[in-house]
Amino acid sequence: MSARLYTQNLDVQIAQKHVVRGLDLQIKSGEVWVILGQNGIGKTTLLHTLAGLRKADAGTIGLDHVPLAQWNGRQRAQRLGLLPQRSEDVFSQSVLDVSLAGRYPYLPLWQSIGSADLQHAQAALKALDITDLSERDVRHLSGGERQRVAIASLLTQDPDVALLDEPIAHLDLHHQMQVLSLLRNRTQQQDRCVVMVLHDANLAWQFSSHVLLLYGQGCWEAGPAHQLLTAERLSRLLAHPIEQLETRLGPVFQARTTT
Repeated sequence: MSARLYTQNLDVQIAQKHVVRGLDLQIKSGEVWVILGQNGIGKTTLLHTLAGLRKADAGTIGLDHVPLAQWNGRQRAQRLGLLPQRSEDVFSQSVLDVSLAGRYPYLPLWQSIGSADLQHAQAALKALDITDLSERDVRHLSGGERQRVAIASLLTQDPDVALLDEPIAHLDLHHQMQVLSLLRNRTQQQDRCVVMVLHDANLAWQFSSHVLLLYGQGCWEAGPAHQLLTAERLSRLLAHPIEQLETRLGPVFQARTTT
């Protein structure tokens, strides 16, 4: 199976600090990738580079066999979607209108939203249990509600490749599990792929097929989650001793208390 999103010898820097050097990825349909690393290591910068929002320092990013730079903005938005870390709401909009914004890349010039677009948005709101919020002003939502609206907009966009920066931020446990299950199921059932930033190695183990570990100074490892997620690697990754505990549901990674 060929890659939907790929990188070849990719270099990304922030102010002379390397995020990755020589990054080679092959992200295929049905795969859920999680990016893990310490705060400030450059996870968001890398995600924005993969989305084409900033230029790589070297190397190539490709989407469906074509270098990302060769897709125009409309074509790219139909295939690749980004959930940013924060959503800024300056103007009053309803939850439904924000979700419908995901359909804009598919609308011909001057064409308004149609019934099929409305069905996409309503299905996304239903999947995230926020149909009852559809007429609410997004400026008056809680942080967790607003996060689910942002995810609904991405689902309404329905891209082949979804890039998500901390998608479970502000969510309680129930909604964390709901969102991660929804993303995984969509990926596996609809010939899609997902790349997301998380901070919890246990959730990465549970929901990802692959991980990208960012160690700093451009060093990285990428591959199947159940091979790379070990206590030894996570201790190095997070600069803190990690222990692996075995349970009937699988391993659990726990930070060791230090004195």
